[in-house]
Order: sequence, then structure tokens, then C-alpha cells
Amino acid sequence: MSINLIPLSKQIWVNVLTKIRKNKTMKMKLQFISIVLITFLMTACGSQKNLNELLIEAVKAGEVESAKSLLAKGADVNSNEGGDWSPLLLVSVSNNVRMAKILVAAGADIGGRGAANWTPLHRAAKTGKVEMTKFLIEAGGDVNAKGIQNWTPLLRAAMDGQTETAKLLISPGADLKAENVQQGWTALHWAAFSGSEEIANSLIKAGADVNAGLKKGTTPLSLAKHYGNDVIRDLLIKNGAR
Repeated sequence: MSINLIPLSKQIWVNVLTKIRKNKTMKMKLQFISIVLITFLMTACGSQKNLNELLIEAVKAGEVESAKSLLAKGADVNSNEGGDWSPLLLVSVSNNVRMAKILVAAGADIGGRGAANWTPLHRAAKTGKVEMTKFLIEAGGDVNAKGIQNWTPLLRAAMDGQTETAKLLISPGADLKAENVQQGWTALHWAAFSGSEEIANSLIKAGADVNAGLKKGTTPLSLAKHYGNDVIRDLLIKNGAR
């Protein structure tokens, strides 16, 4: 079968050539190859499965125009052809908000679940993607969504010391009392564990219980002492921790 590449989207080719002229690194060369492959297959293959797979590749490559073309051709915006990850879940670990907006506008499930029962907001918060986290919250993402072991986006952000995303989650009313199953720790526990002074301070100002876990034996204060996080220790004591 002979396939004519000439009719392919002129804008896509213009974008590719512009990028190649500006940057000759291997990363750009690989991106060029991925775009060529996507546009080639868009012409050669028209089945639903193929369209869905190509959408996943376009999202991975960060190619917004290719994604828009595939969606217009009927690709499923909530396809799981990416394994455990839908297109929105895949893009949530980047700050490609433009891509996320296109996916959401096309009907992407803002609360769709992937591996570990995580939502896009879990992934954005954990990886410190500030702009993506902000967009997902504004688009209606559940700040208290519980993944496996009851992990919430805020718990993950606090555990990994992601200050900016944690602060974004605290503002719209994240549950400060939420605990993960295994340790039974709150976000303030995890801030004390990870040594995240700004997160701890933001949580305390928002009303987090500085003595959470007192009856169980492990408090934010005991964790701060154990891990040598003296600034957080002093902050907790100042605010009534015992």
C-alpha cells in the first residue's frame, strides 16, 4: 500500500522544522521522529484502537496539535491504551497545562484512576508540578481523593517535601486530619518526617492538629525529634505540641 505523506498537516511539519532549526540535541531529534511517526500512522491507520494508541504517544511526546487532530478523528480521551494511565494521567506529571486543558475540554475524567488508584491530582502533587496542580484543582479535581492505603494528594506532597503543591492543596480545603493506612500519619506527620518546614508551618496555620497521633504514640513532634528536624520541632513546641 502506498501512502502519500504530502497531505499531512502543514502546521505540524512547520512546528517540527522550526524546532529542529532551533535545537539539534538528541532529545529534539527523537521528538522529531515521534512526530513523524504519529502523523504517518494517523494517515495510515484509522481504527479506534490505533487512534487511541496514537493519542497516548502524542501526549507522551507533548505534541498538542497532534493530540487535537487525533481527538477530532475520534480518539478516546479516556482511553487506557497507555496501560494504567489515561492521557490525562500521563500528562499530569508534566507542566504541559495546554495539553491538559485540551484533554479536559474533550471530556477527560478529572478524577480518573490509574495505578495505586491515584488521580491526576495525586500525580501532579507528588511530583511537584505546580502549574498542573493548580489547573487540576481549578478544573474540579478532588483534593481529598483517596488512593490505595488512603493516600491523598496532600499526604503525598507532604511526604515528598513538595512545598508549593502542598500549599496549593491546603488552600482549597484539603482534609488535614486524613491519614494513610500503614503508618496512620497525617500531612503534618509527613512534613515532620520529610523535614519540610514551610509545609509544616502552612499546615499549622491552617489548623492542623500538632498533637495528632498522641494516643497512638507517634506524633509530629516525636518524628521531628527522631529525624533531627530541629526547626520543625521548635515550631511544633511553640504551637502547643507535647
